[in-house]
Amino acid sequence: MENRIRIISTVLTLLSLPIVVNAIDRDTVMQIAKSYAEHKWTCTSANTKASCSSSYTSDYSPGTYTGVPYDWGGYKTLAEFDDEIKRGYGAGSHSRDGVLWCTTGVDCSGYVSKCWQEQRYTTSNISEISYVVDKNSVKKGDIFNKAGSHVVLFSHFDSGGKPIFYEASGSASKVRLNTTGGWSFLNGYTARRYRNITDTQSTNNCTNPIVINSFPYQDTRNTDDSDCRRFNYYSCAQSTNEKGAEYVYKFQVNISGELSASVSCGTGVDIDIHLLSDLDANKCIIRNDKSFKVRIGPGVYYLVADTFVGSSGVEYSGPYTLNVSFKPDSIIDAGSDVTDSGVIQQKQIVKGVVYEDKGVGEQDMSVRLKGANVTVAETGEKTTSDSTNGIFQLMLYPDVYTLRAEYSGYSSATRRCEVLSGVENWCSIGLKKLETDIITIPSLPYTDTRDTRNSKHDSFNYYSCATSKGEKGPEYIYKITFTQSGTVTVTVTDGVGVDIDVHLLKSLDPNTCIARADTTFSANVSATTYYIVADTYSDSSGKEYPGEYTIKVTFTK
Repeated sequence: MENRIRIISTVLTLLSLPIVVNAIDRDTVMQIAKSYAEHKWTCTSANTKASCSSSYTSDYSPGTYTGVPYDWGGYKTLAEFDDEIKRGYGAGSHSRDGVLWCTTGVDCSGYVSKCWQEQRYTTSNISEISYVVDKNSVKKGDIFNKAGSHVVLFSHFDSGGKPIFYEASGSASKVRLNTTGGWSFLNGYTARRYRNITDTQSTNNCTNPIVINSFPYQDTRNTDDSDCRRFNYYSCAQSTNEKGAEYVYKFQVNISGELSASVSCGTGVDIDIHLLSDLDANKCIIRNDKSFKVRIGPGVYYLVADTFVGSSGVEYSGPYTLNVSFKPDSIIDAGSDVTDSGVIQQKQIVKGVVYEDKGVGEQDMSVRLKGANVTVAETGEKTTSDSTNGIFQLMLYPDVYTLRAEYSGYSSATRRCEVLSGVENWCSIGLKKLETDIITIPSLPYTDTRDTRNSKHDSFNYYSCATSKGEKGPEYIYKITFTQSGTVTVTVTDGVGVDIDVHLLKSLDPNTCIARADTTFSANVSATTYYIVADTYSDSSGKEYPGEYTIKVTFTK
């Protein structure tokens, strides 16, 4: 009871606090809207099906497309969408499919919610964060909503006064710019405006410092144009009056070194420079009216070019040029790098768990795959998951990487991971057990016809019995148990433009291959279980040759 009272008290306290919301400007809304409509992505055979619904079929076939798919109930960022497509999620869905966890994309209201950078709202409750406006006075970033049906994001009026709008369209199966629907399409819709939208971006330099992304850096401005007058006196020169307008700059370094800053200005102008460890005049490290050099350690810093004010109260504002450079310590440890742009980086620790994917993702990582191989696609770096806890560790520079995990008896999988500085980076990868989708050969002789473009498996790329042969395309796996020793013969036939090869394995590991062929092979077997893999050949350029094939398996004593 005491805990319940505490919870109720906490909730009441939170409800009594003022609600702080983040405004978003119209240009940003439209940039997000456009990015979804123009997003390029590639559909593979894995994305045409959904692992959590046997009746699902995607509107997409393998190929390259523009525009994020329409997905009933979908509310994904572009990064989440790309990651899930690469992990084999179904490409889009419709209301007839229901809300599926194993498909990806956005629906109409999920798309608008993302454009407004809001939590998930639907067409039925989006009125909670918007208000009605006249349809003829709509501005870019406003919406037309039909509760319980559909919502679109207004872009502009064409020369004839027809509304042009972005939408996640079920009929088009994607996010698109609708240039043809016009007013007839919007019949029955209500024009609405997001409560937290602004017409222009915030330009207040006090709260939005100019970011220095690389060194050496140069910038020319005029303090007469600045609206920032936040800093008047600094702790490193408390008697010097800097009550005039200033410009604030922000930068970050990841290693110790020497910072040099200088400012030059013309006759009648006096701009001084100050280095701060925070946006606080009491955190001044050094200042000068012309230039300074100072050693600094890793961290975020602020430079302020501030207008000096004379004893008579005259402000000496005007144009200036700021020059900034940074020289790292002469000895840079092996885990650091200076990029082409001059930004200093240090390698960051990336950890993850390789686990058995039971269909619920990271909600259940109880089965950890120890000794799994993990490869970084962009750098070729490799590691294995720990033999005791299934955790792997890499050292990578801040960037976005594709990590691929492989483990015997499981489908390989990839995941896009962003590595950030100064935080704990985790990127776990789930693998699905192959045994669940393997085709069992019930008796011999056996014949089967399939199309590798429909396969969910793309795990085996090279085999120990032919290490120079690329088999990077999708495959089907067959399981066969022999009750006595003898000779098995496997034959595969395929059509024009299709190249399917067959392999015989002792276990679900391509390194246990004992026979393979482009068309047919015979191999001696004993009374035990084997696996036959019909795999898609890939040539030296990486081109794959998937398609329909027929496999025949016979056995003689």
